[in-house]
Amino acid sequence: MPPKSLPDLAPEPRGDSNIVDSDCRESSPRNSKEDTSPRNSSTSTTPKSNTVSPSRMGQQRQSSKKGRVRASIFQATNDLGNSVRNARARMFGQKQNKKEITANEEAVNVAGRYGRFKLSEGSKIGKEGEPFVDAPVAPEALKIPTKYDSGLRLQCTELLNHPLTEIFMIILTIIALYITDSNQVLGSAESDIYVQYFCLFIMFVFFVELVMLSYSKEGYFLRDTYFWLDLLACASMLGDIPAVVMASIIPSGMVAAKAGRAGRAARAGTRAGRIVRLVRLTRLMRLTKLVRIGRVFAAVTDEVTVSERANKEHSVRRMSSMVELAERFKTARIEQGKNTVAASMVEMTISKVIVGILLMLFVMSMLEVLKVDNADENSLNQIYTVVSMGLLSPHNITTIIDEYFVQQPLCIYLRVNDIIYSNRWDSFDDQRSQELSYLFLPVDPPEDIIISAPGKFEEAKVEAWYDSKDSEDIMANINIFTTSFVIALLLGWMYMFHKNARNFAQRIAVPLQKIGADMSKVSRLEFLDGDQQISSNMLEIQYIQQAFYKMKNAINSFSKYVPREIVLNMTLHKKMAKLGVMPRQISIFFSDIAGFTTICEKLEPNEVLKMLSEYFTAMSKVIIETEGILLEFIGDAILAIWNAPYDVNNHAVACISATLRMQQELVRLREEWSAQGYPEIHIRCGVHTDSVFVGNLGAPDRMKYGVMGDGVNLASRLEELNKRYGTKNLISDKTYGCARVEEMFVLRHVDRVVVKGRSKSTDLYEVCGFAQEHLDQKVLDFNKLYGEGMKLYFEREFSNAFDKFDEAKSLKESEEDESCSLLQSRCLAYMDEPPDKDWDGSSILTSK
Repeated sequence: MPPKSLPDLAPEPRGDSNIVDSDCRESSPRNSKEDTSPRNSSTSTTPKSNTVSPSRMGQQRQSSKKGRVRASIFQATNDLGNSVRNARARMFGQKQNKKEITANEEAVNVAGRYGRFKLSEGSKIGKEGEPFVDAPVAPEALKIPTKYDSGLRLQCTELLNHPLTEIFMIILTIIALYITDSNQVLGSAESDIYVQYFCLFIMFVFFVELVMLSYSKEGYFLRDTYFWLDLLACASMLGDIPAVVMASIIPSGMVAAKAGRAGRAARAGTRAGRIVRLVRLTRLMRLTKLVRIGRVFAAVTDEVTVSERANKEHSVRRMSSMVELAERFKTARIEQGKNTVAASMVEMTISKVIVGILLMLFVMSMLEVLKVDNADENSLNQIYTVVSMGLLSPHNITTIIDEYFVQQPLCIYLRVNDIIYSNRWDSFDDQRSQELSYLFLPVDPPEDIIISAPGKFEEAKVEAWYDSKDSEDIMANINIFTTSFVIALLLGWMYMFHKNARNFAQRIAVPLQKIGADMSKVSRLEFLDGDQQISSNMLEIQYIQQAFYKMKNAINSFSKYVPREIVLNMTLHKKMAKLGVMPRQISIFFSDIAGFTTICEKLEPNEVLKMLSEYFTAMSKVIIETEGILLEFIGDAILAIWNAPYDVNNHAVACISATLRMQQELVRLREEWSAQGYPEIHIRCGVHTDSVFVGNLGAPDRMKYGVMGDGVNLASRLEELNKRYGTKNLISDKTYGCARVEEMFVLRHVDRVVVKGRSKSTDLYEVCGFAQEHLDQKVLDFNKLYGEGMKLYFEREFSNAFDKFDEAKSLKESEEDESCSLLQSRCLAYMDEPPDKDWDGSSILTSK
């Protein structure tokens, strides 16, 4: 059976393989009488041991017992490492180390059969003459780098988009919504100052975020709707910051006006109180950021994430560990930046819902009829009128005032003229200013006067102070309820929209993901049988599916006309073909079926087609498995190359190995064909290694990937010379001179000739088999005698050479060896007429 991999095939260092191949060297047996001696002693590139010579200190340590033990361990470790590397090197097709595979993961092993599509460091990709250029990108897909894509702006964007930053800002938003009203209900005068300063901190954080967004986000400042929403939410915090800070920001008159109006505004039922509540609700604008976190949460809690659906269409995953949960968050965080259909629909819808609900609250508040309770003010007006007229006695006035206290139990201080009828102010010393309201008759005090205690405005005839804590608590509870209701409403809408949007988006996204996954396979030229079109009732999806599967079938058919590896190389590197060739050292393989015309005459056309199909299938499989490129079938002939367009380590060894495996595969096919009554098929193969031009040939609108140069013609000549010498596999001296060729194979130096069309001579070698295989002893003896005869032949000892060839022929009892007969005829001719003095042993051929 043919070996599945090349034995002991160690990787070779890569140089500039486009011009010179360090694996190959010029063979010159004509200039050396020791041509038959092994060449590998000085030229083999088998990896050497990594052991380094010890330093003087190391030598001193090794002189002791402990040092010898360490040296032994060190040597054993190196030997083990070398053994592992050599063992891995023996596995053909796995010559790249782990680091290379990691760095080129997608291109190293595509579909497990196309080998490495990685160019060497010295390659000329992108330079003049390169047959591939960068594929054009659609203008809309080109993103021109801007000042927002780097530097401090990019760092600000990454900081703002960090999950911890987003969660922190959401927590601050929730606190800002509830802290003031909660403090009103549960706090005291001592906690007010702390709450106010904390609100100042929140406003500062909101302002810093606004500045960072304006600086780092393109088109955000003044042009983005979210800018105005965030600005309004930030400005809504002004009413909750300390009065000292307000005094430093707002003119004193405005502060006084605010404080003067606050007395009445603090009482429930006024328009100003309602506006204060709505201004605080503007902070709900910041809840639009919940959409971004909701996208992460949706991706985490979803059964299958977007990236998983491409590979697992009907699978359901369960989060069974914290590790898996962390992976989900990581995947979700990556997908957050992608504009998926579901996420885009949810974000677009929820943001509009939040703005719409808040606008609805504003409009409804403005349209609602105000019912202001003015009973306390009307009662004081009556008392003031009666007292001013002087019609009642003091006893009657006291009676009226007592009735007023019955109607207004929250009045804690009442002064009529100079008489104080009630003064419970001492019991309210710890009362907060916002929990007190007042009335002065006949007129309110000027707006630039702040009155913080009774009796400070003596011009008023009637002065009344009220305990407004209950009303303030009621308003605070209303604010808390309203805020909670709006948040619950938003979360409910968000959930419903997300659920419906996800279901709707899956009807769009799942087919698109399936098509995207298939497109990715097509880009790697993977065409699996039995691909089923996913059902969709959307007409646009159906059109896309139909167009894609037509394109897929067309590409699949097209890939059968050209080398798949060439197209795959272009797709992986995002290249586009153009006319152009470049010099590259490659190994060229050429084969032909012996007597194919006679075989065609014996068989029907469909039988010939069947045999050729089976033959080409088996041969192309061997070429692909050895990292070769099958360029074309020329009738019954095969042209293949190694080491282009991507690097192949020891490409000459790989090419010769493929040649032997083809011969062995043909033995199996002949047995099958013999059972079917088909004639036997034999092939002749020629292998040559040379620097030729490789690339795209033809016209701009019709080209093919191919090779041209004298090396290609010589490979074809070698295939034809098999008939002359009765051989099956011939290689040139350049191939013979490549690294590890002589070590890996059993070779016979057949002849030295100058083929038609060339002026230089070429040494021909027959490949008899793998060196590791146990060949027939007669074959080895024959090669030995033939080699001795060739040595005598080059030394002009034609008589002795004739005897050696005759002795070699005697080992082949059942068949005539044409190479021996040919060399014997030359010996006889040269014995009659010796060659010239400058004769190098070559024979000039006058025919192909």
